[in-house]
Amino acid sequence: MSESLRVFVALPLGDSLRARLAELQHRLRGSLPERAVRWVRAEQVHLTLRFLGDVAADRIDSLKASLAAAVSGSAPLALEIGGLGVFPNPRRPRVIWVGLEGALEPLACLQQAVAQAGEAFAREDDRQTFQPHLTLGRVNDRVPANGRAVAEALPAWRFDEQLPWPADEVRLIHSRLQPGGSVYEDLARFPLNPPAAA
Repeated sequence: MSESLRVFVALPLGDSLRARLAELQHRLRGSLPERAVRWVRAEQVHLTLRFLGDVAADRIDSLKASLAAAVSGSAPLALEIGGLGVFPNPRRPRVIWVGLEGALEPLACLQQAVAQAGEAFAREDDRQTFQPHLTLGRVNDRVPANGRAVAEALPAWRFDEQLPWPADEVRLIHSRLQPGGSVYEDLARFPLNPPAAA
């Protein structure tokens, strides 16, 4: 059986945005019981365009070519990060996220192109509607009190800033599952460039 790699496609954040989100996580953490939430490491916060799951190692080059063709001619995206929310709802919070604004229509088109390019390689069924967000943390729901603590803290949480995010690159990322959490490794980078003038 050939080796496989657990991969996903994402828009990465720049260092300054990651630092601002780390500050926000620190603020939110202070209003909750310890270990109530498993916070995403700031350097791993990203916008997932398509999670593919396990892809055979000998198909990765073909996947790269497919993704390169899919994003070719896509222009950089003028996005903004702002606003806090939870999935699935405030009464039963499981995921804490910040939202996105700005060029959402071009973002949806890019996500659709990436999803189609990865369809032939995916082991994971991805029929969910694309809801652009950046995950900050996941509620540790093994302890029911943690969900209640997050629900009670939510009304006081604020993140009113609008942080500009000029997203100019798509990455294919290998996620290695380790005892201390996932470790990410970039397999390919695809710059977003506007179509060349005729």
